Amino acid sequence: MFGGETLRRITVVAALVLVLFGSTFLWFMPAFLGLDQVPTGGSWSVIQLLVVLTALLFAAAGWAVYKSLPWWRVLAITASVLGIAVSLLWWVAVSSLSGVSNPAINIAVHLAGSLATLTALLVPGISRKVGRALEVRAPKKAGGR
Repeated sequence: MFGGETLRRITVVAALVLVLFGSTFLWFMPAFLGLDQVPTGGSWSVIQLLVVLTALLFAAAGWAVYKSLPWWRVLAITASVLGIAVSLLWWVAVSSLSGVSNPAINIAVHLAGSLATLTALLVPGISRKVGRALEVRAPKKAGGR
């Protein structure tokens, strides 16, 4: 389907997309709200913990894609589900605050990205294509062996 160099580039791009998308979840941290006073409380502590965990899982999934490790899918699916959960929790928490700019866009971007990742990995026809595109074949050794 793809040549070796093209396949490697696709793998690198996919890994970068996962890492970069995961890093955008840091926008859900209270410090990024743009308010004079950072909100505190139990719900914000839970959100911060889930944000860090989501970002780390997406980063680990990207690294696993880059290294062609078979468990990258589990990490990406887990990160996506957690991303949806933290997006919804953040939505509830931020709805009681005034002065937060563009919360709807923030939520939409993260829900869309998480749902797109889940779709790419869980819908059978799409998942097979993604798997084939990210499959890295070992180069053939010299001497035909």
